[in-house]
Amino acid sequence: MNAAARRILLAVDFYPPTIGGMEKHVQRLAEALAKLGWDVHVATLSSNATSTVGVTVHRVAGWTQRAARLHASSERPFPPPMPDHGLVMSLKNVIDEVQPDIVHAHGWISFSAAKARSTIDIPLIITVHDSGLICAKRTRYDREQAACVGPSSSCFRCSADHYGVARGTALVSALALGKPSLRYADRVLCVSSELAEASGPVLRGVPIEVIPNFSAPAPSRPGGRQRPDFLPDGDVVLYVGTLAPFRGIDDLLAVWKTRAPAAQLVLVGSNPEGLPAVMPEGVHVVLDAPHHHVLDAFSHAALAVLPSRFPEPSPTVVLEAFAHGCPVVATAIGGIPDMVIDNVSGRLVPPNNPARLGLAIEELLADPCLRGRLGTQAKEHGGRYHQDVVVPQIAAAYETTLSKGPTSLEVAA
Repeated sequence: MNAAARRILLAVDFYPPTIGGMEKHVQRLAEALAKLGWDVHVATLSSNATSTVGVTVHRVAGWTQRAARLHASSERPFPPPMPDHGLVMSLKNVIDEVQPDIVHAHGWISFSAAKARSTIDIPLIITVHDSGLICAKRTRYDREQAACVGPSSSCFRCSADHYGVARGTALVSALALGKPSLRYADRVLCVSSELAEASGPVLRGVPIEVIPNFSAPAPSRPGGRQRPDFLPDGDVVLYVGTLAPFRGIDDLLAVWKTRAPAAQLVLVGSNPEGLPAVMPEGVHVVLDAPHHHVLDAFSHAALAVLPSRFPEPSPTVVLEAFAHGCPVVATAIGGIPDMVIDNVSGRLVPPNNPARLGLAIEELLADPCLRGRLGTQAKEHGGRYHQDVVVPQIAAAYETTLSKGPTSLEVAA
């Protein structure tokens, strides 16, 4: 059977128009696979997800979605990090209907997809986008505001601080109970080498391959990308993302408070609850800017910054900066060193170190020639993350798995 005849079922917690990084990734993957000739189906909990050209969407549901108290938001009733038997049956019904050659799961629905795989002779691939197989918070960022090495007795307290005692305890317990089901996966794709190393003990010998996130082709803009109105005049240092301490916002603000770099800092993001009431001079906050304006901003920024304190898996914001020739100053944590090559596509600094962060920013601001070189190299380096490069790698992983046949269920058990 050639690739044009292949049929795939992508299983994901939620799907657009529900907004999120994983949702956008799976949508782009689905549409790209359809263009490659795959017959693409999507199984999701989203009640408002709609089919698009070449992609058929199927809604699934589980028992835990009915328990409102288990979910922080009624609009995003996540599946649990363990098999939900109602969801397992719903997925099996879709698999019976679609008859896919392969199933590719993303998010916590992977636990239920793995349990369904235990009785169905169809290979399963799981993509690990974050630390959700290891950490109930999905961040590996602990209650002491530091990167966490992995599961320990403190997980219950940490998760309770984040979700509340009842929900946090339930999620940590579910994750511990759910891990054995993952042995039914035939292959796991991790978006960074660090995440692959951290996930290895949980996956218990399941083959792991590192395939990064990818960037969608940038839409053409007649007349080029215009400078957004929210950017002040002069040199701009651009931060894009959640405005929270785990993203290193405190360290970034400390740089502008103590060193006052010769540029304006523009923070573009959402959830600003953790920001101080009074900003240092030269700092501007832009909330919920349209995505195409954010992309325009990268084209006009002197540099982008990502001072994360937690192990970022494969941040899309770095790829967006690269695509627009914007060098990046980022912390050497998680999957960031896979992406940002020090003194090639940007600069890497230690996390939780405002002094080193400020020094790197000031060095680049003071040297336009260096910024230009790093920006040019960032755009070249970013080419390896383009959709037309990475999606064929994912499709090749499908073909490799199909050529080997599904893992023996007796061996997996």
